[in-house]
Amino acid sequence: MLNESFYELGKGGIDFPALKTILNELDYDGWIVVEQDVLPGMGNPKDSVQRNRDYLESIGFENPAAMHI
Repeated sequence: MLNESFYELGKGGIDFPALKTILNELDYDGWIVVEQDVLPGMGNPKDSVQRNRDYLESIGFENPAAMHI
């Protein structure tokens, strides 16, 4: 564990699959913004962004037009 504040998506305390379920139940179709800092020791920021994007897509979040790296 590098610290107790910043994790890549899916590795921290936010239950993104549950959030996706709730948003689906509400028929939400707007924007969702997710921010994740990359601190020293967490690796290459671009690689982290790709892992975060892959994770969000794996649980059903997608918006290719808005998810350019």
